[in-house]
Amino acid sequence: MNTTGYTGSSSETWLLSRKVLSESGLDGTVILIGPGVETPPADLPLPQPIVLFVSDGDITARVGVSNYILAKDQALHIPEGKSYTLRNHTDAPAKVLTLAFPAPRREAPSLLVEFP
Repeated sequence: MNTTGYTGSSSETWLLSRKVLSESGLDGTVILIGPGVETPPADLPLPQPIVLFVSDGDITARVGVSNYILAKDQALHIPEGKSYTLRNHTDAPAKVLTLAFPAPRREAPSLLVEFP
């Protein structure tokens, strides 16, 4: 697997990522996860929804207290406000595309101004 252009995590033996898309609030990152490696947990819940797509290998995605086993060509939607980690539970490398969508727009509260 070619790892040119990826940045690595110093705390893991084989966890590499590369941003592949950033436009109009949509961010895409490819993550290469070595055998037996788990991504570090996020400090905060997600501010926006995420879709994980496994393009190579198999992974376990932990969302909150639930585990989801994803194989090649499978995807998982993670709603905003959740946190997640990814673990490669196999002996082969895994490649995951993460797509972070813009946070849903919230309507501004009505402002009522009364004049005397």
